[in-house]
Amino acid sequence: MSFVSFIGTNDMKTTSCKYKLWVTMFFVLLAQQIALGQEQNLLKEAKKYCMENNYLKAIEIFENLWQKDKKNIQIAYYLGVAHLQSLHKEKALTYLQIVEQQSPIFDTLLPFFLGQACQARTEIEKAEYYFENTLNLLKDKPQNEYYFLEHKISAQTILQQAKKYLQECKNAKKYLQEPTNAQLFNLGKNINTPYAEYAPVVSADESVLVFTSRRKTLEEDRLDIEDKLPYEDIYISYRVNGEWTPAEPMPFNTRTHEASIALSPDGKKLFIYKDSNEGDFYVSERIGERQWTTPKPLRYNINSKYHEPSMSITEDGKTIYFSSDRPGGFGGLDIYKVTQNEHGVWSEPINLGPTINTPYNEDSPFIHKDGKTLYFSSEAHDTMGGFDVFMTEFENGQWTKPQNLGYPINSTLDDIHFVISADFQRGYYATVQPNSFGEKDIYVITMPKYYAEEVETISFQMAAKIMPLSFLPAIANASDKAVFILRSIIKDEITNQVISARMTLYDAEKNEVVEEFNSVVPVGNFFTVVNSGGKYILSIQKEGYLFHSEHFEIPKENRNIEKVITILLKRIKVGAKLDIRVYFDYNKATLKRDAVAALEKLVAFMHINSRTKVEITGYADKSGTPEKNQLLSEERAKTVVNYLIMKGIDRNRLKYRGGGVAKPEPGADVSDAKQRYIDCHVIDMD
Repeated sequence: MSFVSFIGTNDMKTTSCKYKLWVTMFFVLLAQQIALGQEQNLLKEAKKYCMENNYLKAIEIFENLWQKDKKNIQIAYYLGVAHLQSLHKEKALTYLQIVEQQSPIFDTLLPFFLGQACQARTEIEKAEYYFENTLNLLKDKPQNEYYFLEHKISAQTILQQAKKYLQECKNAKKYLQEPTNAQLFNLGKNINTPYAEYAPVVSADESVLVFTSRRKTLEEDRLDIEDKLPYEDIYISYRVNGEWTPAEPMPFNTRTHEASIALSPDGKKLFIYKDSNEGDFYVSERIGERQWTTPKPLRYNINSKYHEPSMSITEDGKTIYFSSDRPGGFGGLDIYKVTQNEHGVWSEPINLGPTINTPYNEDSPFIHKDGKTLYFSSEAHDTMGGFDVFMTEFENGQWTKPQNLGYPINSTLDDIHFVISADFQRGYYATVQPNSFGEKDIYVITMPKYYAEEVETISFQMAAKIMPLSFLPAIANASDKAVFILRSIIKDEITNQVISARMTLYDAEKNEVVEEFNSVVPVGNFFTVVNSGGKYILSIQKEGYLFHSEHFEIPKENRNIEKVITILLKRIKVGAKLDIRVYFDYNKATLKRDAVAALEKLVAFMHINSRTKVEITGYADKSGTPEKNQLLSEERAKTVVNYLIMKGIDRNRLKYRGGGVAKPEPGADVSDAKQRYIDCHVIDMD
């Protein structure tokens, strides 16, 4: 008889059911063990990312684990603390409060992290409560050590941090109770995306905006292997008719990180940061209207084996301010400067000293066009939390005490990479706001103490106006910040089309060049800032056109003034008179010192228009005999021709003659001094 025959039918069914139940339980337990093992592996992986300070990736894993088990307060704790190390610190509070509600004594450091989370959410009184609680918990345990996200931290360090955060809360209360009238405006969809945009740099006339973004590109494989986000790329936008054009990627972006750090005031040099040697500076130069050279390493005694994340250059290009964590500083990142001497040699880096630098981080310096007003971000001084933006001025050989720009420019989160317009009226930086498109967005700030005024015309030679546009308000009650802005557009006299041109601004009193620039971005526009109370000559040159000069005197003003002019250039033709006058002393044919600026314009004209021939005519006043006046007028013309030859102009392109006694226009009140001059005409264009 077989073994089976001893078992009844019912017994067989019962045994079969028990077997199936056992198998089911086995696989359930096995699945649970596998799931638990997978969760443990994921948790281990997340902790590994925390050890590497890659909190973005760690948060992604913690979030995944939390969605699967929302009763696991350990994961909630990890998630909250990880968010405190990220850009979005404000997200930490939700998770840390869950931990507090379910287990108030879950971890000794819980109040410390709750304080940081409340501070990030600008819940200042709650933050103070938690920081004070932290001080009470640890005041008798200064030698203890604790762990958070695989990092060891001493009780002494936590006590120091809690005291610092408590002071930041007090600072925040002060600034929140006395907000400035600054307003923040998102630059819109042409600039910002759901991804991170930050580190804006702006030309002094606000016609060019360059910034960094981690937006997606068509190359989907271009992801950072560490955080799995798109690499940093640099983008550029131009302001046309008051609007920013859609941002375009710079041609030199690579398959690694590039970030914008500075733009020279004239918009001609772009300084960028590349991940090499712990981070180095490179420079690209604009060629043509919207073309840029391949970036080359900056060789101004700045780059080192240490970390240099940001810099700014003065208007004259002879001083660079930068941040670095090199040894010998006050701690963390410090701000340094290098200067160029008259021989073109750059100095060794000079630390700006304890007025600016602290044991914490100072970063993101920006030197204003005036060369003496410095903006920077700091984790110290009287910050509201994280980095705040500060302003200092160089006066009497030293930097003034840094001033916090206040709320709402500064917040309890990081406020950094701030730049400001030449007229001090608008600032630009990246921040996270309720109306952001996603991550950090770039905003423009109407600065405090400014207000819009009606257009006012000041009568002196050319129209000068207070900024008439609503987004270009005038400064009030700040004579030390008043600037004079010279802005214009160049057009063809006949077609009225905007054209590019070369321009030179001279200081007529010092007889020296103030600035040379090209009106190429946008085409035909130019912009500069000059000191009030001076006399200037603006010379415009373009091939195929007569050169044009504007002589003007800037009055002393304690408000921002903008000189707005439209210049119509005339095409060269035979017989055209060039806009040049050189005057002579009585009975002399030698050049006066103030003649150089005018003659240099003529030299430039001859070089630009290399086929043009001119005739120089000299004149004398009526004090001498006709014969003497004829000879003297001829000698004056010959002196000018000799100067041009000395400057490299072919003598075959030059003729001169004496015009004798000058004949003033009918009715003109011309002094004898104004009759001793030369003028110039085009005689050939072949």
